[in-house]
Amino acid sequence: MLCIGSMITEPPTSQLRELYDQWFASIPAKDASFVDRHMHPELRMILPDGTQLDASAYKQMYAALPPGSRFDYRISEFVVRPLGAGAAALITGVYHSHIQHEGVSISDKAVRFISVWESAPSGWRLLVHQLTALPSG
Repeated sequence: MLCIGSMITEPPTSQLRELYDQWFASIPAKDASFVDRHMHPELRMILPDGTQLDASAYKQMYAALPPGSRFDYRISEFVVRPLGAGAAALITGVYHSHIQHEGVSISDKAVRFISVWESAPSGWRLLVHQLTALPSG
């Protein structure tokens, strides 16, 4: 729960959780408009191997998926901590993603993530998203 003066508001957990569902649905659909709407122009995404991507490079990843790829994911932990009187949110969690093409696994990984989202007049925008690979098994 977030307290602003005498006003009490709930963290935007359901709103941000829905954005993750939209984000992951946009990947196999190659809907790069999600990136334009919800990723900050100064986005910094850090992959488990340390590679850093900006919004443009992330959009190129969308385009690189073979047509007909299947993307499944499961979020098993999702914690939202409002920051700056609700102007931003820190999210931590765990998800498993699996990408297949023609029945062949392209990627299968479980990751712990931390991200920072900024509340803007146009909606929430992702500023930073860092992934850490979890051990298999």
